[in-house]
Amino acid sequence: MTTPYYRQNHPEQAWLDVSLKEDTAVYFRFPLLLNGIQFLFNALFAGLYVLCDALSTASDAESRKPRLAAIPPLLFVTLANNFGSQLGSAALAHVDYSALLISKSCMLVPVVILNVVLLQKQYPAHRYFLFLAVTFGLVLFTAPDSSIKERTYSYASWARGSLLLLSNLFLDGSTYIVLEHIGNHPHRYGALSGPYRMLILNITATTVTFTHLILPQVPLLRSLHLVKSKENLAAAFDFVGHHPAALYDIVKFATASALAQMLLYIIFREFSSLLQVQIRVVRKTLSMLLSLIWFRKCLAGRQLVGAILVFGAISLEASTQKGGASARKKRKTA
Repeated sequence: MTTPYYRQNHPEQAWLDVSLKEDTAVYFRFPLLLNGIQFLFNALFAGLYVLCDALSTASDAESRKPRLAAIPPLLFVTLANNFGSQLGSAALAHVDYSALLISKSCMLVPVVILNVVLLQKQYPAHRYFLFLAVTFGLVLFTAPDSSIKERTYSYASWARGSLLLLSNLFLDGSTYIVLEHIGNHPHRYGALSGPYRMLILNITATTVTFTHLILPQVPLLRSLHLVKSKENLAAAFDFVGHHPAALYDIVKFATASALAQMLLYIIFREFSSLLQVQIRVVRKTLSMLLSLIWFRKCLAGRQLVGAILVFGAISLEASTQKGGASARKKRKTA
C-alpha cells in the first residue's frame, strides 16, 4: 500500500488531498523521522558533490574552506529550519492543512519585510504591488473549496495556530536572508560554495534531529522523564514493516529532495533571496497546475484568476528587470 507520508511536509500534496477529497489512505505520521531521513540524504548528496569537486580542483580547495565566523549564521539557519518545521507541525493541532499551505504561499511577504528592515534594502513602489499580487494569487489558487467540510476551532485555538504559522513563516524567510548574507560576504565567512554550505547545514540538522529522536528511546532517560518526543521509532519501524512500499516512497522523496536542494544551492550565489522565493512560488503553482492536469480536474474560476495573477506578476517583474538591465547596459556603452 502506498503511503502518502509526505502530506506532513509537502504542502502541494496536502492541497491535492483536500481538493480531491481523498482521505482514505493510511498515512506515515512520523514527520520528524521523515525530516531526519531527508537531512541525511541531503548531507550524503552534498558530501559526494563536495568530494568530487575537491578531487577535480584540488588546488583551490584550501581557499574554499569555511571560516569560524561562518559557524554562528549557519547554526542559526539549521536551528531555524528545525524549529520552524516543529512550529508548523504544532500549528496543525489548531488549524488545518489548508491554512498551513496558504501561509507558505505568503513567503514573499516576510522575505520582503526582512530585506527592508534588516538589510535596509529599498524596492521601487511597483514591485511591492507585484509581490502582493503574487501572494494574493497563490492564496486564491490554494484556498480550499467552500464545499469541503472544515474543522471548527475556537478563537483562542485559531489565534495560537496563526501565531505558530506566522513564526514559522518568518523563521523560514530568515534562512533565505542569512544564506544570501553569507554568500555576499566571502571575505568574512569564507568563499563557501553552495554544496559546501548545504553539507554543513544538513550534517548539523541530521545530528540535531536524530538526537531528538533517539534520546527519548534511552530507557534511563525515558524513566527519568528528562527528554520527551511525540514520535516512537519502534512504531515507525513497525509501520514500515507492515507497509514496505512506504520505505520505497520515503527513499524516492529524500532523493528528489536532495537533488532539488543541491541544484538550488549550486545556483544560490547567482540569485538573491527574493528571487529564490519567487522561484519557489512559481514551482509551487506549476506543481499544482500539473496535479490538476494529471488528475483531469478543471480549474475553478478563482484558481484561474490566481494563476493569472501569479504568472502575470512574475512575467511583468521579469520584463521590468530585463528592461532595467538593458537600460543600464546602454548607459555604460554610451
